[in-house]
Amino acid sequence: MQVVLYMSALALWILVACIIWCAAGLMFLVPRTRSSAWPISLAMASTFPFVFAYQIVASPAVILLLLFAAALSWLIEPGASTTQNPVIIGVAILVALASVIVVLVASVVGFFDGWRAGWRLARGRSIKETLSDTIAGKCFDRLRPRHT
Repeated sequence: MQVVLYMSALALWILVACIIWCAAGLMFLVPRTRSSAWPISLAMASTFPFVFAYQIVASPAVILLLLFAAALSWLIEPGASTTQNPVIIGVAILVALASVIVVLVASVVGFFDGWRAGWRLARGRSIKETLSDTIAGKCFDRLRPRHT
């Protein structure tokens, strides 16, 4: 089921990206909007790696949620392959919803951050400056030890 949802989201991203790239191509033909065509194209292209990277960063939280549900299930009913225990069923549903929400938030934040980074790159900022100005870059800068 998760693979179907992930592939559906990827297909939706490809559809939206193609529509935006076609619009940017048409914008390039009009002299008044030509200066925005390249930033829009690069911004859309940079959303994919950012969404993917943010999903990878969010995966430990999802793994911990799933391990928590599995451990709770094993503690309450060790060795059972199926259950009718309402606590286990409720926790499994909550963990599934929490996992979807965590991945969805990571995807939306990655899309937003990727769009901003692509737009800034297209407007002439350096790669180093652009990447250090992303949400992930700011978090990593805080974690890095300062040398005085």
